[in-house]
Amino acid sequence: EQGIDFRKQTVFMEILVAVDDDPAKTWQRIETTRKVFADYFGDERPAGLIYPVSRIPNLDSIIEPQPRVVSGDVQIVRSGQLEDGFSTWNAISHHGVREVMVSAVAGDDANTQLSTIDARVKEAGGQGLKENGIFNNAYISAGADSKANRAALVKFNELFTAYYKGSAPAGRTAQYVGGIQREGAPYGISNRSIFAE
Repeated sequence: EQGIDFRKQTVFMEILVAVDDDPAKTWQRIETTRKVFADYFGDERPAGLIYPVSRIPNLDSIIEPQPRVVSGDVQIVRSGQLEDGFSTWNAISHHGVREVMVSAVAGDDANTQLSTIDARVKEAGGQGLKENGIFNNAYISAGADSKANRAALVKFNELFTAYYKGSAPAGRTAQYVGGIQREGAPYGISNRSIFAE
C-alpha cells in the first residue's frame, strides 16, 4: 500500500520460532521456516538470524518475523553469499554513509566468529570490526544444565574479551536462547557497523 517492495527492500530479518508446545520439533520447525523464507526472498535474501523461543506474543502462531525494511534515497548492497539461509551481510548506503548488517555467525569459538564478522565488514567496504563496529548481539545456546550454561557463557566472554584486547569493543548484549542459526551451535554473534564511504 505504501509502494514498498517488501522482498527487495527488506535488509535484515530476525525470525523467532515458538517451540514450547512441542520442543522435540524445534529444528524441524526452524528448517521448515528457513525454507519458506528462502523460497519467498530468493536472490534478495536479507541478512539475519533465526532461533527458537518458548512462545511469541501471538499465542495462535509459532513464527514471528521481525523485518527491517528501508525506503527512500538509499542503495541496498547484498554480499551475494549465503550462510544458514541468510545473506552473509547486507548494507545500506545513504548520503556517503554505509551501514552494514552482518548475519549471526554461529560457532563454538568467539574469536573465530568475530574474525569472520571482521572479514565481512571489510568485504562490505569498511576497515574492520574493531574500527567500524557499533553493536554486537551475542546469543548463547542454553540447555537444561544451568551449570553448563554458565560455563559456556564464561568461555564465550573470555574469548570475546581477548579478541578486543587493547581496543574499545562495540556494545554487546548476550542472551540465552534455545539455539542459534543451526542445530548444535553453542554461540552466535551478529553485528552492525557504520562508516563513511
